[in-house]
Amino acid sequence: MRYDLPPKLVSFYKDKGFIELENLLSEEELHEISRECDSLLKSNLKNKHYALSEATLKTTFQEGWNLHEGNSLLEKFITQKKFIEIVSQLTGLHKIKVGFTQVFRTFDKTQNDSEESLPPLFYHYTSLNDVSCLQGIEIGCMVHLVSERAISQDPLVDIEQAKGILHPLPMHPKSITFFSPKHPFSLDPLPDFSHQLYLLITFGRDNMVYVDQKNDPHTHRWKKEGLVFGDVVPGKIHVV
Repeated sequence: MRYDLPPKLVSFYKDKGFIELENLLSEEELHEISRECDSLLKSNLKNKHYALSEATLKTTFQEGWNLHEGNSLLEKFITQKKFIEIVSQLTGLHKIKVGFTQVFRTFDKTQNDSEESLPPLFYHYTSLNDVSCLQGIEIGCMVHLVSERAISQDPLVDIEQAKGILHPLPMHPKSITFFSPKHPFSLDPLPDFSHQLYLLITFGRDNMVYVDQKNDPHTHRWKKEGLVFGDVVPGKIHVV
């Protein structure tokens, strides 16, 4: 059965540039995908001689890029029919491709407050278009997977009403914030939220192109996969 959003929610997204949808995940999905993300992070960190308990927000950000590649469980999760149908209704796309994924894992405040400098998207107002080397991204989906500790405030707020800047971090596990690649956002509250796990999934047109974007912390990771500027990004096209 098709997952149809009420027209008023689609209109809200088109007007505001974002929307938070609650309880899109089952408890089983929540724990299964959370375990898988942590397992993949541990494996990547082990190769760099880090333990997850010793890692910082910066190191997990660096090692949490595109974990779905080569992982059938994550790939199946992020391309499930429900997600693709919601993306299609919010963007108007009928041919959809995954752009990139990014895990955000926070720990104790002391680990989050490492002296390592974080990428600018953690403290500058930016947009997906301004921080991604993929041209053709149409939407970002921030999934809240696990809260090992409660968040005492709702971080999804317009912090500058005139500019419509948001923190696309849904407060409750199983919730997902969908936001426009043009919409300014900030992740600056994230280091203050201890023991949280988020997964960012981006979707775009079937002909997304790899371009030079100096603000993308992972620009050169695509080069290591054999892409050059101007190449269409590989991946399965999902037809709605």
